[in-house]
Amino acid sequence: MLNPVFLSVLNFKGGVGKTTTAITLARGFAKKKYKTLVLDLDHQGNATSGLGVDKNDEIFTLLELHDEVIKKKKSFEEVFPLMITEVEENLWLLGGNVKIHAANNALTGESVARERQLSRLFSKLAGFDLCVIDCHADSSEITTNIMMLADYLLIPLTLDQWGYDGLSDVLTRLANYRELLGEDAMKIKILGFLPTKVKFTTVSGVKKDVLLVAQGVRQALEEQFPGKMLPDIRFSADIEKAQVNQQTIFDYEDFKFKSNAAKDYWTLVEEIEKVLFLKGAKKNGNQKVK
Repeated sequence: MLNPVFLSVLNFKGGVGKTTTAITLARGFAKKKYKTLVLDLDHQGNATSGLGVDKNDEIFTLLELHDEVIKKKKSFEEVFPLMITEVEENLWLLGGNVKIHAANNALTGESVARERQLSRLFSKLAGFDLCVIDCHADSSEITTNIMMLADYLLIPLTLDQWGYDGLSDVLTRLANYRELLGEDAMKIKILGFLPTKVKFTTVSGVKKDVLLVAQGVRQALEEQFPGKMLPDIRFSADIEKAQVNQQTIFDYEDFKFKSNAAKDYWTLVEEIEKVLFLKGAKKNGNQKVK
């Protein structure tokens, strides 16, 4: 059985909608009948709580999976199904909480090919179409491992100077990883850059000069990275309301697409679906699990 497509949603700058994007995409693909797994590799556990799962000490995380499979040499196929939570139909979660700190330390303590521990761990993952990875906005051993594991990298950003700087930081570190680990060793491709929290008008106190900065950042990115800009995710207060209710924007609106953000995220799901499973699916071997 084929491995899933591994999609990492990453930015080293906080506040850009990274976790929101990860869980919303996962929920969207699950709605489209793709068997989807979320890996919450952030010690804050926001992806876990955002999917309505209690991020307490009782949930299984990467730490327990690493201990059972890598240290105790147990079968991944036997252990993993017992550690994931079924969130909704077609959607599963390996949770995250403060134990991710210990998991990162465990990876750091490996003496052989420690940057490949996650690739080794998830090499036998099957039965899923898509695996969406959410991790903390920092450079850690887990982040390095994700760069080796993921097939695609999605970078959310805000259209301001800090957002531009955050993107530059990700690309610089990605280049450093390639230089350190070898170009041929890394299969990861940049899926695209996702503008989030986008405002097109001057309402709600948004000044024209802020909008001009956003336009300037967008133009610079389009010129520097042609074809990599994904559809905008417009600002919506309903995103925060959904977070309070521990839901994705899709579930908060019961898939009625009332807000701009819900409409935009659904458009994004369909755009990514074309890349991962439709246009190049046969060529890339990405076949939907039946």
